[in-house]
Amino acid sequence: MVAAYLNFRHARHFFRQLIEGIEFIHSKRIAHRDIKVENLLLTKDFLLKIADFGFATNSYKNGIPRKMAGFTGTKCYMPPEMYLGPYLLHPVDIFACGIVLIEMVNGKPPWDEPFERDLKFRMWENGSIKHSTEWEDMPDDVIPLLKWILHPDPKKRATTKEIRADPWYQHGCASVEEWTGLRKALRTIDAEERKNRKKGKFRGHELDRPLEKERVDREKSYKPYNERVFREMNNENRPPKAPVHSPRPHHVHAPLIEKQTVQSRSSAPREGGGGCSLM
Repeated sequence: MVAAYLNFRHARHFFRQLIEGIEFIHSKRIAHRDIKVENLLLTKDFLLKIADFGFATNSYKNGIPRKMAGFTGTKCYMPPEMYLGPYLLHPVDIFACGIVLIEMVNGKPPWDEPFERDLKFRMWENGSIKHSTEWEDMPDDVIPLLKWILHPDPKKRATTKEIRADPWYQHGCASVEEWTGLRKALRTIDAEERKNRKKGKFRGHELDRPLEKERVDREKSYKPYNERVFREMNNENRPPKAPVHSPRPHHVHAPLIEKQTVQSRSSAPREGGGGCSLM
């Protein structure tokens, strides 16, 4: 599923299916832990399917709700309790569903991370985010439900049963004409996508280039460090070198050479003397 600017009647239809799917998963005592737009698939009949259970885990242990610690999933979909310590698993999925609802309508998540250093999250906590341009078209009747779903305290966060009982959730969905218009729009997007694929282009290629550059720069920055570590590891794994003894130098005394030279010269026959004369 691609994040898009859906009207609330379309968004409500998909959100209902998402909540029903999460409720079924939780009834099996399983937590998904990575609910996001990219992990939601649509059929040609606009049936939503939850995919990618790579982070899914048992949410109960010995009949008791299980707590976990650490970060799992995508940062902008994570609830605040992940930053604080052990947390229950089912409220994590509920929080992510609220982010998905906002993303379906606004085309992007409401914040980068649910932490105090994020300005938009602070605006959400103090209630001033409604005055931002991204939220000015948000209907007033959905704000209470979003506040309930995205409550920072997991104990006060809405459950799937409470969400299904909310008035906004029970309102009508899109008409047949609206679905026909959405189907045509999606067909146009799919046709453009197939055309781009034939040309070797893919959606998001504008983002791929800077990401690839960042990866290359990161590898370059790590290269000197990696080479040094590699050398150290090789040196550690090598057997110790045996000490190499240099051969003892052979010293030649100069007086001996001089003596031998003098003797060889004295024993050599002189020219014109010391030989036999012929009569």
